[in-house]
Formats: sequence, C-alpha cells, structure tokens
Amino acid sequence: MVTSSVQQGRVISVTGANGFIGRHLCDALRERGYAVRRLVRRGDGGDGAFVGSLESLTGWERALSGSEALIHLAARVHVAGGRSEADWTAFHRANVLATEMLARRCADDGVKRMLFISTIGVHGRSSREQSISEASAVCPQSEYAGSKWRAEVALRKVSLETGLDVVVLRPPLVYGPDAPGNIATLVSAIGKGVPLPVGSIKNQRSLLFVGNLVEGILACLETPGAAGESFVIADNDVVSTPELVRWLSLALGRKPRMFACPPAILRIAAEGAGMSTRFEQVAGSLVVCPRKLMSATGWRPRVSTREGIMQSYGR
Repeated sequence: MVTSSVQQGRVISVTGANGFIGRHLCDALRERGYAVRRLVRRGDGGDGAFVGSLESLTGWERALSGSEALIHLAARVHVAGGRSEADWTAFHRANVLATEMLARRCADDGVKRMLFISTIGVHGRSSREQSISEASAVCPQSEYAGSKWRAEVALRKVSLETGLDVVVLRPPLVYGPDAPGNIATLVSAIGKGVPLPVGSIKNQRSLLFVGNLVEGILACLETPGAAGESFVIADNDVVSTPELVRWLSLALGRKPRMFACPPAILRIAAEGAGMSTRFEQVAGSLVVCPRKLMSATGWRPRVSTREGIMQSYGR
C-alpha cells in the first residue's frame, strides 16, 4: 500500500465540489497551493469536469487522469419517509456501487490516495453511556448510514486488491454558513421566532464546524500515517440542544424562545407523527471522541462549537 503523503502543488480531484462542504474545501485546497479539479454533475456549470450523477454510475475516464488524490464528498443524502426497497436500491447504487467504481478508477489511473467522507451514523444515532470512537460498534440505523458503511467495506476490498491508499472520515452534523439540512431548519425556525419545545432536554451532542472538517481533511491528505485508517471527527466540545438554541439565537440577534415539554411527551408525539428519528436527533446524546485522528495527524479543532456558531450565523 502507498503510504506517502500528498504533496502541495499536485492535482486534487474533489467530487461534490459544488456542495456546502465542497466549496469550503476547494477554497482551502487552492490556498494550500494545490491545483483543484472539481468533479461536478453535468449542467452545473463552472470550470469543473462534468461527470454526471452518481446514480448513473458515471464512467470516470479522463476525469481522474493526473490526479494525486481524490476526495469523495458526493453522495445520495437523507430523504424523507420510511425505509423501502426503492430507497435501499437508490442509496446502494449511488453510495456503494458508484464509490467502489470510483475507487477502482483511482487505482487504474494511478491516484495515490482516496479520502472518503462517510458518516458518524455508521455507529448509530446515539452514544448512550460512552462516547463514539473508531472502536465503537457498527450499527447504522438509516438507509443513508447503511450505504456509507457498505461503501467503506467495498473500499477496503478495493484497497486490498489494488493497493489504493484509502482514508475514511466519519463526521457528525456539519454546520457553517449556508449549511443545509437539520441545522438550516433550526436556524430558520429561530429566525422566525418559532417557540421550540426543547427547554427540558438534557443531552450532549458533538457537532463539526465546516472549517474544522476541512482542516481534518487536509491533515488526512498530507499525513503518511493516515494511510488505510478510518477516523471519527468532531469539534472538541459538546453542546446540549437548549445551549445550541441559545447560541444560535445570540448569533442571529434573536431572543431564545423555548418552553419546557417533558421529553417523554415529545417522544410520543414524534412517534405518532412518524418522526422518531428527528426526536432522537433533537433529544438524544451523540458524543464523538476524535482522539485517534489527533494522535495520527496532529489535527486539532481550532474553532470551538460556540465560536463556530457565531462565525457561521452571526449578524
């Protein structure tokens, strides 16, 4: 297996380059002196290499030629609704088969290192008594997380067969300016002054500032010892849901609007509305311990969660 680090000035290809994380990452790579090749869907415009959608199992011929490394951000993400065979098939096609195909193309084209952005969800939705580390049990509880885990397994197989150097990062919820998903929903509700029934929740959750994630990706890109490893990654502190609402309200210049509702009542209401997953994300604890990544690469999350919230959403 190749274990050399990737040198500055070389070409780095990035899938999902037009996405929230991809935009921040490409800017940081350029500032670091890399030549960036953005791999984007056909029709997205810009100066990227058009490779189509993951679901089409795009042929990546010529897209990776001359690249020193590939950072694979693109994925089919969470969708509303319950599990179904169609959901499983769509996630498997985009997140597993396409990832394996891409890894084999990397090996064929002489790409030295492939960084795969997975999800902390491969370890489940909560940390319960102990914080999550790389040694924690694998128990994905969504089609998305399951597909990411199967992709990790496929990548290990490709690595063994071809010698491709693969590094895996498993982040929790990533926040930052214009972040989509659950954090955007919460920011919108606070901005509109919607009262939130979270005053009685006592939990702890790890989040990840996009700037800290980008620096973690760069550390994995450039550290020889990261070869073949999987890492969890998160900010170095934790936040309760009420604290998060207060910090976001402060950043947005709004008065926090929360009221107390027994978590048991919230759980029953969420289950009745088919939103058990959303309840767990709001009321459950998910604490991540990135000690292995720190030890292996020297990475440290320079920005605390509170500082990251203020930088991202401050008015």
